[in-house]
Amino acid sequence: MRLEFDETSIFDPEDSAPLGGLIRAEDQLHILATPDGGFPRDSGKVLLIANLPAGEKSMAAGFRRWCVVLGEGQAKREIKAMDVTSRKPA
Repeated sequence: MRLEFDETSIFDPEDSAPLGGLIRAEDQLHILATPDGGFPRDSGKVLLIANLPAGEKSMAAGFRRWCVVLGEGQAKREIKAMDVTSRKPA
């Protein structure tokens, strides 16, 4: 299983970060989420993966479109796709 990002959906997480967006910063990958029953103002980053190859400390990138896939080639299946391009920043 792996994550695939649509590089054309990149955004600056310092300027805007929609719920469901993925954020890659330093050696971590986060998703922006709201607690169950919470309000968007309560949203925050939830750690998905740590210990990735480290990037620049001052650099970060977010992605509005991404998917979880399983397999490769003809056996490749999309498990879950996210497109948060129309969501307002949290």
